[in-house]
Amino acid sequence: MSSTVFNSGTIIASSWLNDVNDAVYNGNFPTPLAAAGIQYNEGGTGAVTTTVQAKLRQVVNVLDFGADPTGVTDSTTAFTNAQGTGNVQVNVPPGTYLLNGLNILNGVSLIGSNKSAVILQQTRTDTPVLYVVSNATINPHQVKNVNLSGFTVKGITGATVPAVYFEALSPYAIWNSKFDYCAQNTYGALGMLPNSIVFECSFTIQSEATSGPAVETLAGYSVFDLFLTQCSGMALIDSGGGNTFSRLVSDGAYSSSGQSSTFISPITEYFWASTIPQNCWFLLTGFAQTIISPQLNLDSTQSAKINACIQPFASTVVINPNFICTVANPFATSTGQKFSIVGPGVSSCTNKIETIYNGSSGNYDMRNVSLVGDCSSIASTPTERNTNSIQYLAPTTSFNFQINPNTSIIIWEPTTTIAVDNMSFLGSFVPVDGQTWTISTTQTITSINWGGITTGNTSLLPTTLAANSHFRFIYNAAQNKYYVI
Repeated sequence: MSSTVFNSGTIIASSWLNDVNDAVYNGNFPTPLAAAGIQYNEGGTGAVTTTVQAKLRQVVNVLDFGADPTGVTDSTTAFTNAQGTGNVQVNVPPGTYLLNGLNILNGVSLIGSNKSAVILQQTRTDTPVLYVVSNATINPHQVKNVNLSGFTVKGITGATVPAVYFEALSPYAIWNSKFDYCAQNTYGALGMLPNSIVFECSFTIQSEATSGPAVETLAGYSVFDLFLTQCSGMALIDSGGGNTFSRLVSDGAYSSSGQSSTFISPITEYFWASTIPQNCWFLLTGFAQTIISPQLNLDSTQSAKINACIQPFASTVVINPNFICTVANPFATSTGQKFSIVGPGVSSCTNKIETIYNGSSGNYDMRNVSLVGDCSSIASTPTERNTNSIQYLAPTTSFNFQINPNTSIIIWEPTTTIAVDNMSFLGSFVPVDGQTWTISTTQTITSINWGGITTGNTSLLPTTLAANSHFRFIYNAAQNKYYVI
């Protein structure tokens, strides 16, 4: 009996595979074939002979390890034992399974039969359903080739942690993995702890009725591919730094406090969220963040309105923004906006850049924002392609204005006549020969004080500006003087 070899190219092997299928999904291992020593060969050139038992262990069923599909007793131990030492596919038949911090091992595929039929139920408010962890206690220390898909993770009332937690303690990482699942009634669908490094992973997550963000990451210097749907709360909170979001598609809002993060073509098609922090689609509170080709679609069917498309922080760079509006009034209110970009707009929606700056927080000033590329479709005064940016200010009283080094157009839209405007350059900026600026105002500026411009003679520049007027001036390095042109 021990010398018997089953080959996949024979009728016997076909029958054997049917038995294996029955074993995997129903837990009924065929007694004769499960006996130790019976061999199996896949057939074909280079096929290696192994035992039936080893072949069966490549795909296991949690029911064979005592998991309870009725949701009455905890199944964490059964799921743990089903993984063995890792590098195995663990199938989960329909049912509800109570899990308490199940640690997913290296190379494990946890595959449910159907997202609506397989429920992984959280049992503690302070413990996630699943952990994906790489650290020195796991061998190998890197976690890779993990696949979590085909199930729904359900939370419990009062949960304070996401349903699934990632932690990749430096210098280890989690990579080359796939995650495709649904989260319902949880604090969040996915959380990534500090010091985590995640790359070459794709996330397709439904986040229904979550009290917190769909995804919250404290990871740094990672690369993310995120496709998020049904986001009843925030779609993403990025608190790491140095992260790159190679794909970010959702139906929710984003927030990032990490420094030097880059968002490549982030897209929001629709707002499911009834509450958006500060009524802003993209809220930035970290330095030197770059948003490349962002796209926001605002339409008449949206369930939540916003006050601002992007609220920038210091040294924000926005490249080729594309905001499409098909509703007359996409904003919840017209007051208190920090920074809005709208356009190209239709149905009475004006293409424009709006900001209100009261002088109290320079972080939210357009002087800290660079608009790169062709922004003519959204600017009230078009910029030249691939050159400089617009600075826009809507002061309510006398103000100090610093010219940003890459600015070519300055727009003031005061609410009333302004007594004094004190002009200066930002930081240690020194203009180059031939650099030009255009300044426009909708209200009278009674006194323009050029005393803050320490480079060059400003005697020829105007000291007052009438309502609805503008002027253009140029710097001549040879004369070290500014001329009105």
